[in-house]
Amino acid sequence: MNDLEPKPEDDIYNSLKIAIAALASSVAGEPFTLISTFFTTIFSHPMEKRMKELLVNISTDLAKLKEQVGDFDLDSLPENEIFVSTIARAGQIATRNHQEEKLIALRNAVLNTAAGLSPEESLQQMFMELIDTLTPWHMRLLNFFNEGVAWQHLDNLDTHRPLPVALLRVIHKEFPELSDLYDLENQLMRDLEARSLIYDVPVSKVEADLGVDGFIVRVKTRQGQLITETIKHRGNYGELNRPGFIHVTTGLGKQFIQFITSPIGES
Repeated sequence: MNDLEPKPEDDIYNSLKIAIAALASSVAGEPFTLISTFFTTIFSHPMEKRMKELLVNISTDLAKLKEQVGDFDLDSLPENEIFVSTIARAGQIATRNHQEEKLIALRNAVLNTAAGLSPEESLQQMFMELIDTLTPWHMRLLNFFNEGVAWQHLDNLDTHRPLPVALLRVIHKEFPELSDLYDLENQLMRDLEARSLIYDVPVSKVEADLGVDGFIVRVKTRQGQLITETIKHRGNYGELNRPGFIHVTTGLGKQFIQFITSPIGES
């Protein structure tokens, strides 16, 4: 392709601007007026720069998606109300967040929506709110617990720490930066549990030991269901015949992780 010829992602970027501008002109309200203003002025303010970078990256991602999925219909995106609303919301969130993890999550959320891989609409709106309100540390811990974490109570319980010492040791092994931030990690855990993204239950039975890959356990959920979970991080769970506990992501947590994970590989 000649360097002077427009690239496919340039066409997509222009289409995204037109779609959002159309949405802004048809819906009353300050947020959409703000978005319209962003696209009718020079991108110079840091917040405007974030939105432009987000759209450029999404344009590139959509071009890659088109390459990987031959029947993916790019032309229909401006008419897809859910997609247009999602990218408008992503733009709003991007203007007030600078952390790379959150900007990548926004890109992937928009891309999954474009690919038709997003959850039910109300759930999707909840997930966009989570991207906005959760911190990068929330997301790192959520991904960590998605691999499954096991631990057993130690004899030297520390009553001054809200979280069990054995669980803290597993977390600190993966994230040593949190070792001296007890209040922070306790609040992070509470937040994830309060949003029904992770849960902890006692182990009912060890189904299989996978060696370095962890093990498979049977647990009873708080709803009384018997399910199996694959646990990667065994912590101090050395004697499998002893009672233990696991922290894992809930079904909702797994859906959220899928929503913010790129369907075309690394962003």
